Amino acid sequence: MDYFITKEDIPNYLKLPSTFDFDLVDQDLGFGKIFDIFSKEIYLNLKYDFDASKKEIFRLLTKAAIHYSFVMSLPRIKVQITSYGIQEFVQEKMKSSSWWDVRDLGLSLLKIADKNLSDSISKAYQIDDVRNQIPFFTKVTGIINTPSDFESIYSINNSPDVFLMIQPLLQQSLDTKIKKQINEDCLLLVKGNDQLNIYLKKSLVYYSLYYASSFPGFIFLQGAIAIQYDELPWQKSIVLDERSKTNAGNNFLKLADENLKNITDFMKQNSTQFPCYNILSDEMQMRNTGFGISLF
Repeated sequence: MDYFITKEDIPNYLKLPSTFDFDLVDQDLGFGKIFDIFSKEIYLNLKYDFDASKKEIFRLLTKAAIHYSFVMSLPRIKVQITSYGIQEFVQEKMKSSSWWDVRDLGLSLLKIADKNLSDSISKAYQIDDVRNQIPFFTKVTGIINTPSDFESIYSINNSPDVFLMIQPLLQQSLDTKIKKQINEDCLLLVKGNDQLNIYLKKSLVYYSLYYASSFPGFIFLQGAIAIQYDELPWQKSIVLDERSKTNAGNNFLKLADENLKNITDFMKQNSTQFPCYNILSDEMQMRNTGFGISLF
């Protein structure tokens, strides 16, 4: 087993009792997960870089990896968890924790891991020489670029996994919804306007959620979206049934259309700022009347 962080350093990222056997935590599991986005070479370069921002990315990645490692090692750690806490051994007066306690612990640690990995992605995006080394950023739309971008509009519980899974739907939304009404030249101008860019991001996210609502791989909770979730009786969140999921999809579509209309209405009312809008309107009119050749 590789040790990317020494046993002495682990408490800096994950607090565990001093008696806990750290050999039970397989670091390969957690670090392998972050290396899917940040290669091992990039991770080590960040570790030894003198730049404070890059060191912070290293810290966030390490914290994420250690938490992922613990969560993924839970099956082998399970026998070491008691109702008194995490122990190296079992005493006569102690009993094993219930499986739902172990599961809740895992979910809690997973949220911490996802948040730290999401934050590291956001910070990496802001640094050119780091961003340019990470293939992850070549797969994003150029509008919604990080999990936190998506999270600011609709919750994915800061999950990079959900963000990666929804990328094809974001791209489909951009190609089949946004670009049908706003051409490339207009998009550049829209992104340069703070308020219009907010409308653009919202429309793109809501269109992707509309598409996701018809996919069984996405689980819609009350106020969040996940890709794998086992609902248990004592949990407060509500998994939407298929009917509610369809209704939610229709609401997402309505929200997306409204935000996109805000953009096109603004361009129409401020056509001098958006010369591309007149070209777009002429092309759409020709398409609607059957004359001319559409560029879309």
